[in-house]
Amino acid sequence: MELLSSFTLNPLRIYTVPKRIKNKKGISTFPEKHIASYLDYSVDFSNLLSDGESIIQGKVMCNHTELTINSSFFRKNYLTAFLSGGKESLSFYLTFIIKTNKGNEFCQEIILPTYGCFKDKHANTMYKVRALDTHSQTPSHIPPLNALSINGYYLIYKKNSYIMV
Repeated sequence: MELLSSFTLNPLRIYTVPKRIKNKKGISTFPEKHIASYLDYSVDFSNLLSDGESIIQGKVMCNHTELTINSSFFRKNYLTAFLSGGKESLSFYLTFIIKTNKGNEFCQEIILPTYGCFKDKHANTMYKVRALDTHSQTPSHIPPLNALSINGYYLIYKKNSYIMV
């Protein structure tokens, strides 16, 4: 793990806010993130800050709980967030907000698309299936003979439907 004082921002994941007319919002897009990765994403506010103006407070918000904002910090003209999680083929809407020593507040919205998926944990599970019929010797703790045992659960057929026990 790196100390934040020696941490170098990844230039591929830095968005520089362009100079623009006041009160005109622009939404940009970060490079996509794999849902299993833990990455830093930064916004450079240097084009909006005047001489002698610096960031004194910053926060990052997201529109979904599937993407986790693990931490955020500001340094020089940057507001950086460390992000993890996500959901397959879903885009997240991030809002980077800073306050400056001269009383200004700036906001930048960013879209972060995600990709990838986690392997299904139950895909390779081996199930033991035991069918009970009228000839089976059933232990006393097993439901009636109209049941099907699957991994410790029982499907009981009753009145044209199944009940899981």
